Amino acid sequence: MARVPQSLALGDLTGDGILDLAVASSFDRAVNVLSGNGDGTFASAAVYGAGRVTNLALDDLDQDGDRDVAAADTSGGMLVVLLNNGDGTLGSPTGYDPSMFPVGLALGDLDGDGDVDAALSENGGDAIVTRLNAGAGSYVTGTRWPVGDNPQSVTMGDVDSDGDLDIATANFDDATASLLINDGAAAFSSQAAYDTTGARPTDVAFGDLDATRSLDMMTANDGGFNLSVWLNQCGPSTCPADLDSDGDLTIFDFLAYQNLFDASDPTADFDADGRLTLFDFLAFQNAFDAGCP
Repeated sequence: MARVPQSLALGDLTGDGILDLAVASSFDRAVNVLSGNGDGTFASAAVYGAGRVTNLALDDLDQDGDRDVAAADTSGGMLVVLLNNGDGTLGSPTGYDPSMFPVGLALGDLDGDGDVDAALSENGGDAIVTRLNAGAGSYVTGTRWPVGDNPQSVTMGDVDSDGDLDIATANFDDATASLLINDGAAAFSSQAAYDTTGARPTDVAFGDLDATRSLDMMTANDGGFNLSVWLNQCGPSTCPADLDSDGDLTIFDFLAYQNLFDASDPTADFDADGRLTLFDFLAFQNAFDAGCP
């Protein structure tokens, strides 16, 4: 088993429907893969040299239907990618140098092209680096985005409910969380900084804590022995055709629209021309067919 394990991730690497385990070992400078036996036990580890890895994540990086491994290598300052051979064994590591010391790692489609991109936090610095997937699990030169001081953790989620992934970090040295909003093309606004309720935040996560269908933010604070929680004030994105506000598009939305139209309610002016005509019915149908975000 890995010595000084730093991070782990679960996923079906072998394609047999059973969860396997990947473990980052900075001491061994390796990624360890333990195949699941299906009864809660694991086979002996297969060891893959990957540098001083402190964090890892699993996803289908090359879009071939199996899960690959991405890892943050602090010694080499790299994003390290180990592609799955299709049977749970991993190929040779490929390193992508972002010129920093990454500790935090998150994966997700930042630019909306269907490929899995990466974001890494800069240990001892004041930035994250995003690397876009160029296809087949290869990554282009990283782009650096300023955040707070010494970010330890990075996560992705659609905070503003516009259909793309935003980024947050937990910043250890200045006791803040940074939020960066995606413009839809993987370019990020200047960070919004939020003071934590305790010192030395080490981890950050998104989740809908108050059941409003929007993502809230929280940090774990090592120096405060507590958590910080920020509730999302933006609310969920609206679905224009969901006129009965039940979260689903059904025949009842059509009936609700007909009632609005028959009552000459301006809400029924879907083409926004100031008149209620057949074209409003067609505009509503187009919105219905487009579905909710």
